[in-house]
Amino acid sequence: MVHPNKRQWWVIWVVAAAVLLLWPLSDSPSLVVKAAHFAADPRGTLPVLPEPLPLGLGDDADVVMQHDYQTQAYYDAYDSSAWVRFRMKVRDWTPGVSVGTERQILMVFVVLGALLVWRLGAPGTSTERADAEG
Repeated sequence: MVHPNKRQWWVIWVVAAAVLLLWPLSDSPSLVVKAAHFAADPRGTLPVLPEPLPLGLGDDADVVMQHDYQTQAYYDAYDSSAWVRFRMKVRDWTPGVSVGTERQILMVFVVLGALLVWRLGAPGTSTERADAEG
């Protein structure tokens, strides 16, 4: 039975870890994106930009004032510093591709990793020659 050499194991582990961390679920982002969102705002203290007011609520002065207050708080925080602006962008970031496309890209990464492992174990590489000589 053929066992992977040290370089092949490194490729296998790196590809496996990357795919596990980057694989998105159908209804939520990948672990890396979730970790980035959490790292940007761990306590949930940054204000969130409210959705636009739905039609019909524009006549309610209290709702409009609350919406304007939330919007103003968001832009005040956004304009306060470059660090806060960066954190807000990371917290609100979503991948620009669909879940299916992300998975296809990751599968290309897996196939390329498998080809690299296969190539690293091909006869004639330095590890094969060292095994044959020794």
